Amino acid sequence: MKAKKTDNHNLKAKLDLRRSFLREYNPDKPLSVVDCFSGEEEAIWTQLRSEFNVGAYLALDIKPKRNRLKLDSLRYLQTQNWTHDVIDLDAYGSPWRHWHGVLKRGLDCTVFLTVGSTGFRIQQTEALQTLGITFPVPIGFHAGLEQLVITANLGLALDRFEVLRAAQAENPGGNALYFGLRLKKRENANETASK
Repeated sequence: MKAKKTDNHNLKAKLDLRRSFLREYNPDKPLSVVDCFSGEEEAIWTQLRSEFNVGAYLALDIKPKRNRLKLDSLRYLQTQNWTHDVIDLDAYGSPWRHWHGVLKRGLDCTVFLTVGSTGFRIQQTEALQTLGITFPVPIGFHAGLEQLVITANLGLALDRFEVLRAAQAENPGGNALYFGLRLKKRENANETASK
């Protein structure tokens, strides 16, 4: 029997990162979670729902599955009036378009991002625009821009939010980076965003 391939190279690291933030910022209140790349097995949040008080869980993926909305999570983040306090962007590839949607909504929340590395080095156009790159970039340059893209896109949060905590989980031998951030909207965020 062939083993099922998953993107959860280091599921323990992903779970531990999430547990740490949830214990610190949501110890008592029921969580409202949107899992934007829930995957076939919903491995991360199946486990976490057994450990934490998850009042509402919305699993989104473009792959159909029983009891899950087949919906483009990017469209959901950009067009819905959502109020989730935990947003999971376990994209494995590039989560930046989704991240921009979360920042635009401007709510206090905890966000988890998986950023693909080796093998996923073509940077999204919107992510490059954060660096002021609005022209076509030769494919060979994308890998060299990876760290700049990560830094610039994570830094966008500072325009509207105070970052109460940012952490990266260790992933030895893995091809992805795991981040967690707790965001609190600045009181003058609308003024800052309009400048």
